[in-house]
Amino acid sequence: MKNESLSKTLLVAVGVTLFCSFMVSGAVTLLRPIQLEQSAPQNLLYILQTAGLVDYAETQLKKEEIIEQFKKVEIRILDLNTAGFVTKTEKKDYDYRQSMADPNASSKLAKKDDLAQLEQRPNKMPTYWVHSATSKTKLVLPIYGKGMWSMIHGYIALENDFNTISGIYFYEQGDTPGIGELIQAPTWLASWKGKQIYNAEGILTFRINPNTNGSVSSTNQVDGITGATKTVVGVNNLIQFWFGDNGYRKFLLKQRQLLQG
Repeated sequence: MKNESLSKTLLVAVGVTLFCSFMVSGAVTLLRPIQLEQSAPQNLLYILQTAGLVDYAETQLKKEEIIEQFKKVEIRILDLNTAGFVTKTEKKDYDYRQSMADPNASSKLAKKDDLAQLEQRPNKMPTYWVHSATSKTKLVLPIYGKGMWSMIHGYIALENDFNTISGIYFYEQGDTPGIGELIQAPTWLASWKGKQIYNAEGILTFRINPNTNGSVSSTNQVDGITGATKTVVGVNNLIQFWFGDNGYRKFLLKQRQLLQG
């Protein structure tokens, strides 16, 4: 009798466990489209803000308004290995974050090349082409890399010359509270506008200067931030990576050559 009772108890326990697992799995499957629908407009808003199509202070736009504004933006998927565009119809669904650690969709970086501490770099990245007469931005590119404690994610916007910065925004960071968010300060981000990434020979010359007294007047430097030295070093490193040979450099130089005919 005891054995039969124990068997029934175990059977019920296993049944409850399987039922709960099924319910959790089903909930995740059902909620995923809703989560994507809710998060996608926010990502689109960051891109619009970086492109100058929406003011940074505007955070209350309805989803329909964001989508309407985003009609001015064309998404094209870039193959970083070839510096050419992917022709498959995967544009709007592609999320580079899902490729960051996928060995089939990313490339392992040598330590000497891994300035942004990514370990694996996605083989493809989305690029956002702005078609608007009211914005100086031509192209918005995703950028990310290691800060002091966590990954920093952002977007950078370039003008028609594919070299002059027209906007930048870091929408995600997890560094020390009170310090990490300094890289999101509007005044500091505004200091990037008009700066150039490459010189006439196509050499990456942009840097974040350790100087923090506001004396930088160079066309290829911005001041650092007092009290956020390590986080700013991370930002500088991710810029050096993404605009270097393992990032967007070959693609951008190719676009500049096309401009020159």
